[in-house]
Order: sequence, then structure tokens, then C-alpha cells
Amino acid sequence: MTLGEAMWQPRFLQWVAELRQENMTGIYMGIGQFPWFLTKVITSLYSGWFLMNYCPADTPPSQMDTETMWLIYGFYRYSFAGWIISRKRMDEERF
Repeated sequence: MTLGEAMWQPRFLQWVAELRQENMTGIYMGIGQFPWFLTKVITSLYSGWFLMNYCPADTPPSQMDTETMWLIYGFYRYSFAGWIISRKRMDEERF
């Protein structure tokens, strides 16, 4: 769990618990945790692919291509963050 998740998760779960209807706390908590669960499943799929292709288990460290792996991962991460920031700015300019 990242630092951001550790700070955000308790507040989010408290908010979900406050939204719930009477005697439905468990259902609301399960639905609230679903995006987190889905993210972990998807991340495990592409991180496993990266590890198999860029730093296989039987390869000596000098022959691994971890720089390319981190470059691709960083590009993916920051391009998504840039999209979110630009989207937010475009929404602000419209109103």
C-alpha cells in the first residue's frame, strides 16, 4: 500500500459507511473496496508481464533491461496523470 492509499483509504471507507442505508454496511463496504481490488488485479497482470520480459529470473543482472521497463512504466504513469490534469483544466476553462 502506498502512502497516498494509507491516507485516503480510511477517509473513503468512513464516507462509504456514512452513506449506507440501515443494515447494509457490509454491502456498501464491499462495493467501496471493489475499485481497489480491481486495480490490484490489473496491476499484477501488467507488472508480471514487465518482469517476465525485462528482467527474467534466469538472466544475470548485467543483461537485464530494467531501464526500459521503468521508462515505459514512468511514461504510462505520467501520461495518465497529465491527461487528468489537462482534463481538469479544460473543465475549468469551460465554466
